[in-house]
Amino acid sequence: MILRTIRPSENAIVKQLIEDGIKEHFGDEFDENYHLDLNTLCTDYNKEGCRFLVLLIDESIAATGGLQKVDSTTAEIKRVSVKKEFRNRHLGSAIIKSLEEYAVLYNYRKIILETKADWVEAKKFYAHNGYIEKYTSENGWTYFEKIIE
Repeated sequence: MILRTIRPSENAIVKQLIEDGIKEHFGDEFDENYHLDLNTLCTDYNKEGCRFLVLLIDESIAATGGLQKVDSTTAEIKRVSVKKEFRNRHLGSAIIKSLEEYAVLYNYRKIILETKADWVEAKKFYAHNGYIEKYTSENGWTYFEKIIE
């Protein structure tokens, strides 16, 4: 297992992995216009205080996740996804833990994230990793946060 920063040549592979996970859950509700950032992961996360990770198993990308700066004390975890055949091996948790370690290095004190309110598995996953559900918006998003040190 290798955990490292995404390479530009991997953007299309990572985009497909994330899209497959979203489509698996939401099916026809997938709106490509809402996910335009998937085309520019290397650029968007190659900034100060940001990081996008891939986890490889046998040279195949098995999981992903990104950390984006919100402000000087807060970061947001985004695009955590695990390829279907690699699920239930704690790979998503490994991505989260590594992103949290980067957040500490960047001197963030809080990490936030969001997921669709009806994505029960994702909500359980984030709670299992220590994220506290703060609220659910009227448009169907549930927001979590975790204080880090």
